[in-house]
Amino acid sequence: MNKRHTLTRTLQAAVIFISLLGFTTTAHALIIGSNNVVSRQTNVVFPSGSNTVLGFAWMTSGFTLQDSATTVSWDSIFPISGNILLNGGTLQLLSNLTLFPDAQILGSGTINAGGKTMFLGGDWTVGGSIAFPTSGVIDGGGHTVTLSGSGSLSIAAGQTLRLKNINIFGLAAGKLTIASTGVLTLENVDLNLDSAFGLSAGTIEAAGSVVVRSAGGAAFTVSSAGTFRVKSHGICRFDLESVLNYSAASNDKLVFEDATARLVLDGATLLVTQNVQLLKGQLVFQKKAAVQISTGRSLEIGDGSAVSNNIDLFNAPDASVTSSGIITNHNI
Repeated sequence: MNKRHTLTRTLQAAVIFISLLGFTTTAHALIIGSNNVVSRQTNVVFPSGSNTVLGFAWMTSGFTLQDSATTVSWDSIFPISGNILLNGGTLQLLSNLTLFPDAQILGSGTINAGGKTMFLGGDWTVGGSIAFPTSGVIDGGGHTVTLSGSGSLSIAAGQTLRLKNINIFGLAAGKLTIASTGVLTLENVDLNLDSAFGLSAGTIEAAGSVVVRSAGGAAFTVSSAGTFRVKSHGICRFDLESVLNYSAASNDKLVFEDATARLVLDGATLLVTQNVQLLKGQLVFQKKAAVQISTGRSLEIGDGSAVSNNIDLFNAPDASVTSSGIITNHNI
């Protein structure tokens, strides 16, 4: 009888030890895994304070941040399955984060990317407000990011968020906020506007291929201190019935980085409601494209002082271009 009790207690202790393997606790933190031995972890709720997921921790069922005072520093080399529930807390990337197709980042909170890359394994529906206080990359792998309901992204001043290989849906006013000197770089991205969207601060850069589509002719507006830049070898195409509205405070906020930068109006409209000057780069018209300039405003092509500042104008074979207002061609 005593031997049976001893064996039972020994087995219970072993089970408890195995279940706790890979967990280290301090007074205000939880450390998951190690940097030496692989451990498989089920869903973990991280408490308030500074928590860490170490290099060989394999998170197979996601994890939860308890509240807005919770920080989780991610340093695992393994992809994650299951959902990450932010609850207003901060996810800090010390290593790249790869999400399996069943993984979502849910709720509002902060992703402190720290120059690292987040790889999406499937579509991501953003239903909360996600802040990026440091630079980083989201590589969508061809998947979709939908800004649903109150879902939004914000980029801090002086930081750059690079979106690659992503189809973005649900873009509208208030869905994407860029602070002054903040930058959103788009590389092989489709932007799909649900309604009018305004860039009033910071910079959006088109690198690689970028396509802008809009529902019912909703306008993509460059206004106030916002800057829209087409990078070297970048192609930004405004699709059928979409509108690029230039309404910035100065005439130099629609920028072509060099002669290889290309803006394509593919059945789209360039609406000029404030004076704008285009230097360098290529402006291409396809299908039924239009240039509409408000009364008292003007569109200036080139600057008349340097050939390198000329804008190359191209009409595709299927182009039918209409224009109204003052257009001054300074190309030499």
